[in-house]
Amino acid sequence: MGADGGEAAGRRGPVEVGDVRDVDGVVEWRCHACDSWVALELPTCAVCGAPRAGFGDQPRADVTLSAADRSKVLGGGAAFPGVGHLLAGRLGSGITRLALGGLWLVLGIWWLVTTSSSGNAPGAILILGVVVLWVASYLDVRSLVDGDTERFGVRGLLWLVVGVTTLLMIAVAWLATGPTLG
Repeated sequence: MGADGGEAAGRRGPVEVGDVRDVDGVVEWRCHACDSWVALELPTCAVCGAPRAGFGDQPRADVTLSAADRSKVLGGGAAFPGVGHLLAGRLGSGITRLALGGLWLVLGIWWLVTTSSSGNAPGAILILGVVVLWVASYLDVRSLVDGDTERFGVRGLLWLVVGVTTLLMIAVAWLATGPTLG
């Protein structure tokens, strides 16, 4: 082995798999619009500004909604959390929001109807969670029909569940200690 063989063994060239490559430990993606290579950390192409497609919840440049479909998706988003996402083709997000909103709404109403007024805090917390989910889901649907990514997304859903669960635990613990009003 000569000097060239030793240097070549220590240096790595680009390793390319489809539209992703690794160049000396830097992962890059290929822009679908101009074929430039861009660092994975960048959500848009540094050359032409096209959005990164195919890596997570980035906007899909190939999907455009007609005015009628846009109205249908927005109407579904206003009807109940998750419906607009389902109509926009976001099945996982739509089913999650629909199930969570439905469960919280049914349990919240049940709690409010079956308990005395001094023990209604958990039911009110669940109803408040549904309202926050509804508003956030509608704002996400508006972003989707405008070609953007969801602003609330999976992390937002996670933090909402954590927040509602924490408030429920506090309310139930407070009720279990037997406080009386008045």
